[in-house]
Amino acid sequence: MTAQSDLISIAISIYQQPTAWVAQCLSSCLRQSHPNLEVLVRIDGPDGADPSLISLLEERQVQDPRLRWWQGQRQRGTFGSYLCLIAPSRGSFLAQVDADDWLAPTAMARCLEVLDDHPAAGMVYSRFCAVDAAGEPASRH
Repeated sequence: MTAQSDLISIAISIYQQPTAWVAQCLSSCLRQSHPNLEVLVRIDGPDGADPSLISLLEERQVQDPRLRWWQGQRQRGTFGSYLCLIAPSRGSFLAQVDADDWLAPTAMARCLEVLDDHPAAGMVYSRFCAVDAAGEPASRH
C-alpha cells in the first residue's frame, strides 16, 4: 500500500524543446495535488537548451526547491538521459514525463490510488490527450 506521504520523483529530459513547452510542463508537474514530489530535469548535452530555457530553470529552481536540474556534459539520447535522472532521484516512485507533456493536476495522486488498488502492479500508464498547436484536444488515448 502506498502512502500519501510517499515522495514521487518526476524525471524530465530536455533536448532542444521550446522554452514555452518546458515552462508549461514544469508548471503542470509542480502544481500536482500530491505535494510530496521532486522534479528532476536533465538537459541532454551542451547544446540541449538555449539560454532562455536555462534562465527559466534557474529561476524556477529558486522559486521552488522541489526542482533540481543538470546540464549534461554529453548527449546521451532520451533513454540515456533518463537513466542519468534515476540515480539522483529520492522518491519511492518515479514518473517519466516528456518535456512537451502537461500533467492534469491530480495525475500523480490518481497514479498512487491505482497502485493502492492494484498492489501487484509494477507500473501505471495513464491515458493521454494529444493537443494541437493551440492547445485544443486533437485525440484521446
